[in-house]
Amino acid sequence: MNDPNPFAAQGLLPEQSNQRRARVKLAVLIVLAVHGIGMLALLVQGCKQDLEPTTTPSGAEAANAMVGVQ
Repeated sequence: MNDPNPFAAQGLLPEQSNQRRARVKLAVLIVLAVHGIGMLALLVQGCKQDLEPTTTPSGAEAANAMVGVQ
């Protein structure tokens, strides 16, 4: 049972392996957080409501506006 683990990187102490794993985990979390913030910003920008409601002219008003009669 004293065989070395074939999946462990050769030449690394267990502390170094744990530090490397922690750094990779932190890097992945930072990348995910930056992407999440970017997606949230796009959602907020795309889903905001207009301050002034836009009104569309009805059929008779549109026809009169095109002809120039009021």
